[in-house]
Amino acid sequence: MFTSTRSFPCSRMVSRLAEDGAGLSCLPRPMRCVVAAYVAFFSVVSAACEAVRMGDDSVVRVTSSSGYAECARIAFELPVKPEWKALVRTGEGLNAQNAWAVVGAGITVPWYVLLHDGAKTYGFGVKVQPRAMCSWRVGKGKVELLLDLRAAGRPLELGGRTLEACEVVRCESAPGDDMVILGCNAVNHLCAGLFEASRVGPDTSGKNWEQTKRNGVGAVAFKGIENGTLFAADPDCAGLASEGAIPWEKNRQWIDLLSRSGMPFFISWRRTLASGEVRKALSAAFSRAARCNRTAEAIDWLETSVPHRWLTADGIREYTWE
Repeated sequence: MFTSTRSFPCSRMVSRLAEDGAGLSCLPRPMRCVVAAYVAFFSVVSAACEAVRMGDDSVVRVTSSSGYAECARIAFELPVKPEWKALVRTGEGLNAQNAWAVVGAGITVPWYVLLHDGAKTYGFGVKVQPRAMCSWRVGKGKVELLLDLRAAGRPLELGGRTLEACEVVRCESAPGDDMVILGCNAVNHLCAGLFEASRVGPDTSGKNWEQTKRNGVGAVAFKGIENGTLFAADPDCAGLASEGAIPWEKNRQWIDLLSRSGMPFFISWRRTLASGEVRKALSAAFSRAARCNRTAEAIDWLETSVPHRWLTADGIREYTWE
């Protein structure tokens, strides 16, 4: 349980009055009624929280016996020691930097936390589109997820419902594992030497082929020059979000170009949508991408923003994007 009344105006006064019923008698009757109602409505804001294992992740569910919830917390077991280090953000604006800081008496960071014990690195994070503002508090022997459930500064009215507040992702490295930092929405030339890889274009899509054609093929054509120079240039992934959202003939060609591009190769594909033909094509594409060490060059880049003819490590290849 986690209870807090810090967000409310007059909360300190209300807390004192609630602790001592006689304190209400010192107020005029109209004000006494207002404060009594305030105490009854706002002082009970605790919430129960549980993490339910769902595959490799955990879904955090929140309930409240009072029907209202302001904050909640849930602890994850980890033998954290004061000498461990956590990745924190220091400074403001353009001067802000990531740095490792000793956990000591405790550290609180937003959204995700990375911890290092000298040999292994542990990660805890929250997937996108949570239903709460999330932060992580690290202390001796535990890692706590703190959930701010307030809406416009007021408690969330749950009633008898259960809120699926967020999905938690946990990971840890084995000793000797390599780590690659992939930058996104970062200033490219300032990332050189800081990130091993970085996104170099807008998002592709698993639903909209025009978006993938414009952003993905365009990134390979016009940002490939940065590949291997500043970092490994990521043009984003090939994907499919729902059956038939993007014609296989178009995605097949995009996967083929991406795997021959010499750039990072990512797939975002629902397993249930991967037929035998798709699985075979993806397997071949991953194998091809793993041994490709030459960045593909667009041949007709002066004629179109979505080039059709490409010089790859396997020779000239042509694609039909329309």
